[in-house]
Amino acid sequence: ENMQKGCMWLREPINIYGAFSTSFQFEIKGADWDKVHSGGDGLALVFQNQGIAALGGPGKNLGTAKGDQYGFALGIKDALALEIRTFEDPGFVVRGCGSGPFSLNNSCIHGTSAFNTLDTAATVYQFDPFDPQDGRLHTMLVKYAPYQMQVFADNMLEPRMRFPLSMVDLVAASDEGKATVGFCASTGDARSSLQLV
Repeated sequence: ENMQKGCMWLREPINIYGAFSTSFQFEIKGADWDKVHSGGDGLALVFQNQGIAALGGPGKNLGTAKGDQYGFALGIKDALALEIRTFEDPGFVVRGCGSGPFSLNNSCIHGTSAFNTLDTAATVYQFDPFDPQDGRLHTMLVKYAPYQMQVFADNMLEPRMRFPLSMVDLVAASDEGKATVGFCASTGDARSSLQLV
């Protein structure tokens, strides 16, 4: 159905202020479900401390933000999301509007990358093709060490995205530095079938 949203959360918070890594597998079937739009809107790995009832809006908000495309103000507050966007500007997006400084025109976006290229000041890296909606099982790896995050997709040797990031500034964790972690997804006018493994 269109305009749907949902999140699922681990019951036990995890420590996010120190170094950590997490991996997951997913499968999205977009074109098979939505012949007009080729599927949408994507999936987000989210770190937050609003509890297991936290939920944002549908469509381009990916179940995390709410209101406009870039604001978490009415969605899940003090959250950080790694988005795998499959509709409207497809690619990887890292978004967080915590207590730290905003970036990119107050958009809360801290990093973006096309699925198959990494554009740096020095060069443009080209990766093996990655289409998250091809119906195949994909493996993601996220590595964080203060103050840098790396995102890997299918190839665990070359990060498709690497950027400076401070979890302390963006996620309101508990006194022990722990936060709730989970996944959010949504549909707008486009829809797809999504499975996490």
